[in-house]
Amino acid sequence: MRILHTSDLHLQNIGDERWEALRTILNVCKSEKIDVLVISGDLFDTNQDGDNLRVKIRELFNGASFKTIILPGNHDAVMYSDGMYLGDDVQIITDPEKKIELDDVTFFGLPFKKEYSKNDKVAEVLTEVNKKTSKDKTNILIYHGDLLDSLFSKDDFGNEEGYMPITLADFEGTNFNYVLAGHFHRTFNVYDLPNGGYFVYPGSPVSTSIKETGKRSVNIFTIGEKPKSMPIDTFHYENINITFDPLSDEHPFEKIKKACERVDENTKVILNIDGYVNLEKFGITEDVLNEKVNELLKGKIVEGYNRSKDVSKILEDEIFKRFAHKLNERVNDEDKRKRCIDLFIKAFSQAKTKAVRT
Repeated sequence: MRILHTSDLHLQNIGDERWEALRTILNVCKSEKIDVLVISGDLFDTNQDGDNLRVKIRELFNGASFKTIILPGNHDAVMYSDGMYLGDDVQIITDPEKKIELDDVTFFGLPFKKEYSKNDKVAEVLTEVNKKTSKDKTNILIYHGDLLDSLFSKDDFGNEEGYMPITLADFEGTNFNYVLAGHFHRTFNVYDLPNGGYFVYPGSPVSTSIKETGKRSVNIFTIGEKPKSMPIDTFHYENINITFDPLSDEHPFEKIKKACERVDENTKVILNIDGYVNLEKFGITEDVLNEKVNELLKGKIVEGYNRSKDVSKILEDEIFKRFAHKLNERVNDEDKRKRCIDLFIKAFSQAKTKAVRT
């Protein structure tokens, strides 16, 4: 059995970037010949969004060549309580008592519940669910909450406080081969369970905040194998950092082009430029340099700063002037004098850049 696992799409509107991410995931399921799509919570951003989108979501799932299993998250827990129908091949786990058996694989779920606010309560429910497992089958737990073994901040979960806390140690002695988790947004993470299984956060498949940077991915694996990250072409934010070296012979335009190579139609850029560049050497001005950045990233920049400086600012600095005067008095060899000046410019530019950053 081949499984694609994702979570935290936080759907809001038809046709927006998150909606298109779901469409991309469904297409990947087809192209990768997936048997089961697992969505580990927060398919919708709010319960109201779920109510508004349920008819259109059903249209997307209808006719799929794979089965879909959905777990409620904290954002959309209430909307599933009325027995929502999203298609013949879509099942929703709203109760820990429920299990879904597909061939030799059994799926269980720990849907979000407010009363699961402490680790001992979650561990207690986990023990009860484990009693329904069979050693003769592959057992998969779908879960949406916090893994306490990892050092996460609330930003990693979409600026939310944690809930439904669990530890890897809680799985010792259980029969769960895979824990397909949701709630952690930033990146793909896989952990070894003490029983030999795997605990996986796939990360959000689309950037839902500016803190979720880098190309997004899903978890894809075949039963019996270790889960792995598969990049997908969906909307995401990208950090681009450019630091100019005043001694470099590389043209500033080329440096900018290289830094922007990974920017595509699905990317919005958080741009950070600093350092010093010898604009006179390349026959350009700061305005021309800025125009080039805007040309390459037209409409892509959502946040950032440009603190790069022309090297002439260093040459005009009083500290540099005093250094150059002393150097001329004590060093007669012109090549040596030039090397000293070049090294001073580089060190001075780094010191200036560090001072600005701090």
